[in-house]
Amino acid sequence: MLLFEIHHRVLHIIYHTLHDITDTIYDIANTYEGFIAGRIGFNFPMRLVRKLHPTCNIAKYDADYVIVYKKGDIATKRHEVQHAKYDMDPIFKKEVQRLWDSFSAQMQEKVHSTLRRMNYPDRPSLLLDEFQAYYFTEKKNFFES
Repeated sequence: MLLFEIHHRVLHIIYHTLHDITDTIYDIANTYEGFIAGRIGFNFPMRLVRKLHPTCNIAKYDADYVIVYKKGDIATKRHEVQHAKYDMDPIFKKEVQRLWDSFSAQMQEKVHSTLRRMNYPDRPSLLLDEFQAYYFTEKKNFFES
């Protein structure tokens, strides 16, 4: 069973088990980010939903972004909300780019390497979005190991 809530123009889709996730959600997420093995959270812009599946149930909601996470999984919820902020707030997105640009090439490669080991596709824009989501929601040493 899926629960639908809107907060600050973000549609939250909350599931109880991964079996609740529809093929439509997987299709949109895989189109947006690529296939990610072991995925437990999902995020994508509503504009993509309306482009790929304009008649699906999700498309009827008045929201700008969609996040999907398991009921009670606060860490994943925070991570997915961070993706929505990155997409919806152009000033924040520029600040993230400035932060990223301040890192040495060695540190940037370390971050990319960590994310690739986590099965994220090797796409710079995706890796930057994932970097910021982990950077702002995890312990400060997340990329140090």
